[in-house]
Amino acid sequence: LGRSAWLYVPPTYRKEEPHGVVVWLHDAGRGGRDAEPLIGAWKEFCAKRRFLIVAPKSSGGERWLASEASDVTDEVCRVMEEYSV
Repeated sequence: LGRSAWLYVPPTYRKEEPHGVVVWLHDAGRGGRDAEPLIGAWKEFCAKRRFLIVAPKSSGGERWLASEASDVTDEVCRVMEEYSV
């Protein structure tokens, strides 16, 4: 994705079926280093319910700033352009 972010696409993804999007904003101090435990917790849900997860990383790494809201929206828009949502 455009900024430092990760995207989880379940193995059941099919372009012919629209998917929902979960936007994960990491908690303070994690700096986006929560991909593996997050995917582990959500992968069954995403596969069964047809969801993708997009998880941008805050530019400060430690916390989110209100000024980053448009960056997060841009990441979601990129996902919507590339995947069936």
